[in-house]
Amino acid sequence: MPDQPTQPAPPIGLVIALPHGFELGGVTTWAKRTRDALAARGGLCELVGPGINGTAERLGLDDFVRLFAESIERLRGCGAGPIVLAPQLSGEAYAAACVAAHHDPGDGIRVVGWMHTDIRYDTELIRRFAPALSRVFCVSLASADHLRRERACDPDCLRVIRTGVPVDAAAPVATGPAHDPIRLLYVGRLDAFQKRAGATLGVVRLLRKRGRACELTIIGDGPSRDATQREAERLGGVTMPGPVDADRIGAVYADHDLLLMPSRSEGLGLARIEAAAHGCVPLVTPGGAAEGIRGGTDGVVVECPPDAGDAETAERFADAIAGLPAAHLGPMRARCVESARAIFGMDAFAHSLVAELHALHSQEPDRGARAAIARDPAHAAAFTVPDDFETRLAAATRDLAGRRIILHGAGAHTRAIWESLHELGLRIAAVADDDPERWGATILGVPVIAPADAGDHDAGVVLISSWLHEDAIWARRQVYEDAGLHVRRIYDRVTEHASQSAA
Repeated sequence: MPDQPTQPAPPIGLVIALPHGFELGGVTTWAKRTRDALAARGGLCELVGPGINGTAERLGLDDFVRLFAESIERLRGCGAGPIVLAPQLSGEAYAAACVAAHHDPGDGIRVVGWMHTDIRYDTELIRRFAPALSRVFCVSLASADHLRRERACDPDCLRVIRTGVPVDAAAPVATGPAHDPIRLLYVGRLDAFQKRAGATLGVVRLLRKRGRACELTIIGDGPSRDATQREAERLGGVTMPGPVDADRIGAVYADHDLLLMPSRSEGLGLARIEAAAHGCVPLVTPGGAAEGIRGGTDGVVVECPPDAGDAETAERFADAIAGLPAAHLGPMRARCVESARAIFGMDAFAHSLVAELHALHSQEPDRGARAAIARDPAHAAAFTVPDDFETRLAAATRDLAGRRIILHGAGAHTRAIWESLHELGLRIAAVADDDPERWGATILGVPVIAPADAGDHDAGVVLISSWLHEDAIWARRQVYEDAGLHVRRIYDRVTEHASQSAA
């Protein structure tokens, strides 16, 4: 009997939702490269989000549900299967994916999570939606280990798909010893806290003080850009050209010696693997960015704790640079290029991506979990505060009625608890925030100030207004205690420290 012709497998259909549109550089670049990698293997991928393909600049939860449903219909019309929904970065996008999958008349829709970093917000995002996810894909082993430690989801649900970078044989590559002055580079979001971008300026200051000539280029944008630029102009020898297109960034890496990545944490760090692939040696903090680095061979892992401030971080990075002889950089560059292209090349990425997405076809989704989210998607999407925040807020502030306080945090958490604070009788004198770009503005009619100015507002207590970042803010409370202020936590009352209760 003649062999029957085999039917080609249907193409994979993937929908990636970017809730901030193309604003966030690293995730945007990952999404575009994922689309290209899937297309190269015969798959279909659509990107949806504000400002993408003619959509409105502001989208709500219902808009994302509609965009998911429209993409599902188009992909199904092209014969795709399985169809995978991959929301990114926000509870609204995750909730919308679950709603769209729940209401779809077919049974071939899978929803997956993607863990790009190990920050608290992303961890709690996965925890909130884990029951409805078929898989959680992590960009590094470090991200997967973090979710296991945090028990954020079923460990059997975790898979690692390392991000890939496209580099062709003709791409520019740095070679030889370090330049004189040595050329330092920062590429990423200009964020004062998570990325510790300001520490790079401290590195320059310390190296010059020690007699090491250096120059710094800062590529990127973000909330701390203006403050960073002002300090860079005072320092001199720092270039800030703004964001650079993906097709030009390779030449920038190849023109520099060392990439500085002083982040408090990274899931993997796109800049780290791009830099290494072009011969710019990465200096990174422990965690995901250190994945694949053999210390001193093809990069440097700088032992710098997450709670270190800019000054300590700068000193540790400056020490690491001082310990790198200029002549040693040539061999390091070559090993960087070799290992980065082997571990994080697009072929390896595309192979893992396609294999894992195909495997989802046999993974039965939890329809009950999807249905529960679909009944109240707005509640599922909003997790800036925990469900019991009113009880915990009342317990933390029961002796503060009628008193002037300062809140720390000018974000969504403060807006969420604002009405409850006033119902409890608290008088808010000001809201302090770590982001210099917020200083001088107002939130709900109250001035936003720098933490260093909190002592000027006739208030005795600072209340940390954050659930997801409370630990990190608590670790930086010294600025308030030095001004004679007591610091309160809402979600984890600490009773044996200087900030126990207001006198």
